[in-house]
Amino acid sequence: MSQESEKTAKRKTGVVDADEIISRGSGTTAKESDEDYAKNASETRCFLTSVLFLTRLPCPMWCDLHPGVLVRGMAWFPLVGAIVGLMSALWFDFMASVLPLSLAATASVAASVRLTGCFHEDGLGDTVDAFGGGWSLAQILRIMKDSRVGTYGSIALALFLIAKVHLLASLGPSEWRVGGGQGAGPALVAAHALARLSGPVLMRGCHYVIDEEDLKGGFYNWFARSKELLSVPRIVFSVVLASIIASLAIGVQQALVALAITMASSLIAGIYGNQVIGGVIGDFLGATVCMIELLIYSSICGKLPSSLAPAFRLGMAYLFLWCYKALVTRKTDDSKKA
Repeated sequence: MSQESEKTAKRKTGVVDADEIISRGSGTTAKESDEDYAKNASETRCFLTSVLFLTRLPCPMWCDLHPGVLVRGMAWFPLVGAIVGLMSALWFDFMASVLPLSLAATASVAASVRLTGCFHEDGLGDTVDAFGGGWSLAQILRIMKDSRVGTYGSIALALFLIAKVHLLASLGPSEWRVGGGQGAGPALVAAHALARLSGPVLMRGCHYVIDEEDLKGGFYNWFARSKELLSVPRIVFSVVLASIIASLAIGVQQALVALAITMASSLIAGIYGNQVIGGVIGDFLGATVCMIELLIYSSICGKLPSSLAPAFRLGMAYLFLWCYKALVTRKTDDSKKA
């Protein structure tokens, strides 16, 4: 192989050229040194940035993917999830009126992945590939960056989609009632909202791994360095927002169970991420969203065994302890500054 060919091979990260990835930049024309830019961004800008990041929905031309603004916008992730869930639910209801429930569920899943650009599913495939095939941190990160999907990832995605379609079909036709809906439609709204709550919770509670060799580091490493912009009040707001959305969709009792599932799963995911790669990273957060979605559907279907009840209580205890720790840490930091 010639030197030129070797150089070209090294610049490949799967099927996409490294130069093409680098050319995408950091998502904004603003400079990272301008710390006040993100801090002074309006809540409308933060929300629209999260919509732009998580979905394929159109946004105003003045909205970009500023990493710092996105970190603050993570507080709005549950609302963005609810929008995706509602649009998927409406598609499910429409298709269920003319097709069997299994095909309606399939169409709903297809609609959701179209709305999000397979965003979280991509994270699931990359994470399972990397964690399954990598032996060291360097290997895991290298596999995770590869744009191709391996055997581990393919099987994980297939099983995830099959399970999701089966669970949605099992939930049955939608019955829309404020504060007590039943069926697949309300479950989609609640699950999409609560599952995305895991993103800000893990981002704030765990170390975000910075990969200096990542060709997309201009965006994601800046994103990681902006972590402190996701303040404790914003996390509390996100938890309350997700809880209200879920309560309105499926009722308070089921919403509390689903919230406990979300927090317990986030705790387990955080511990696992810390053990394997020393924290969390974007693809890992996406994989967590997918798994929590399935668990919430299973809970609403009544298919989770009662033996998992202690895990739900653990989730609520984790939420309480996390809030307490965050409050104490904040008071300590304020006293040091004084």
